[in-house]
Amino acid sequence: MNFLSRLFPYLKSPTLATLVSLANVLNVSCDYLLGRTDDKRGARNIVSEDSVIAHLSRRDKQILIHVAKGLLAAADQKQEVMKNSRSNKQVPMGQQKLDQA
Repeated sequence: MNFLSRLFPYLKSPTLATLVSLANVLNVSCDYLLGRTDDKRGARNIVSEDSVIAHLSRRDKQILIHVAKGLLAAADQKQEVMKNSRSNKQVPMGQQKLDQA
């Protein structure tokens, strides 16, 4: 059982924003909170992202930006669907008949 599960047993899974906020408040990495590492600072990159991006062609950079935007849009859509599914209450079968009468 990881740290977040013990801290919030009533939550199925926190949003990314909640996870990042909690990590910032506790001054630890998200990986640490998720139990993926014992290092509170999280995994360290051997090669910095900037040095990798600097070697990409302009076209490859545009492709990465397009993919990132698509991932963000998909995540937003998923959160909206989950939010709507939680707010829509299921009416019991017997109650539906009473409401229609």
